[in-house]
Amino acid sequence: MAVFATDEKMTFLDINRVKGNIIDLIDIASNYVKEKILWKADIVGMSRIEIPEIPIKSLREIICNSFAHARYNTFTEHEIDIHPNKIVIYNPGAFPIGYNPEDFVNQNLQSMVRNPLILDTLYLSEDVETYSSGLKKVYSECKEKAIKIGYIKYQDGFAFIFNRQNGINHLTNKTLTENEKKMLSLLKQNPKTPINELSKKTGKSSRTIQRTLNNLKTKGYIERIGGTKGYWNITV
Repeated sequence: MAVFATDEKMTFLDINRVKGNIIDLIDIASNYVKEKILWKADIVGMSRIEIPEIPIKSLREIICNSFAHARYNTFTEHEIDIHPNKIVIYNPGAFPIGYNPEDFVNQNLQSMVRNPLILDTLYLSEDVETYSSGLKKVYSECKEKAIKIGYIKYQDGFAFIFNRQNGINHLTNKTLTENEKKMLSLLKQNPKTPINELSKKTGKSSRTIQRTLNNLKTKGYIERIGGTKGYWNITV
């Protein structure tokens, strides 16, 4: 699982490799994405409702499907890539030959089970639906919430893509000063650069550096992850 600075798999801002049983891994993967995506709050009546940018039920369904339909007779590694404008969930098991996800959404096709024992276990734990209804619900929920989705079929794998509706590109129209642009560039090169090093590289005082960082945070370009030993999460 990783968070990348751009929509290419080049510079990662966070990475986490985990092993375990499937039930635990589904929870770990789901929680990892939930912690990294954007949320907004709406007031409904007298209650505050937290709304994720990606529907959590659909997200978990795709993660569960990844484990249910993966190939386990070869080296198997699931992957979740969180980019500024998309979230990619890679399943090391090719989609059924001759079919696309839309076929299972628009037609009453029978489920093509690759790992019946795993699928039965996930069904009993109420993690997956039966009769191929999971994809239908994902497509329906994402359509209702105006979330664009996609996929890539590989010879030995399948990637499902959630496009982030609150993607970061909308921030780029906010004016940045020359100091802020330079600071953002330096942080993209090394998100863990300390203030004293930023001061040396820019020739600015530590107070000016801190003020520039605060401005970038206010404008939504960066966020601090962790304390003094943490790093800057670049959101643009």
